[in-house]
Amino acid sequence: MILKKQTIYLDALRECYESYVIYNFMMFLVTYMYEHYNVEQLLKLQNQLNLNFSLFQKLPSWPKGKSFVIWTKRGVFVYVVSKPITTIITLIAELIGHSGKNEFTIGSIWMWTLIIDNFAQMWALYCLVIFYRALKNELAEIEPLPKFLCVKAVVFFSFWQGLFLDLLVLLNLIQKSSEPDGYTADEIAENRPKHAHLH
Repeated sequence: MILKKQTIYLDALRECYESYVIYNFMMFLVTYMYEHYNVEQLLKLQNQLNLNFSLFQKLPSWPKGKSFVIWTKRGVFVYVVSKPITTIITLIAELIGHSGKNEFTIGSIWMWTLIIDNFAQMWALYCLVIFYRALKNELAEIEPLPKFLCVKAVVFFSFWQGLFLDLLVLLNLIQKSSEPDGYTADEIAENRPKHAHLH
């Protein structure tokens, strides 16, 4: 809250860093596997990988061997590339006053970047999960699941917290602070201060 005017830039850096953390976690798993196992041979010996679930059930089965590793890495990398792009678009739109922040309308740049970010995050998470499911026995030694849940919690909780606060502002459940500095409801949601007034 001290750096109120710089919040927009600090948020942009934080959001880009989140995607970088996910990619580094994926590379940690891949590096470990390649240092200790013949990953491509392991994957080739498995039955056809049928790991599709949730929203992606209609996708064809994933390839075996080296292609599997390449495609899961690319899936996570999509988020690393798309997040800075959507962040820059949102930043520019906000600086010129056309972001449509907290507006769930077709003309809102904020809403479209939100949709793109959500899809890219889900796809990155999906690729991480199928990589783990395919090699969970070999990865058991480093216990990646708790680490993965920690990464997921840190990265995605801040996103959903922000979205939840934006919805509270939209529903007029967060109002202007009674403190002397007089933050607006949007500033309260954006900066997440401790004195946000809910009722």
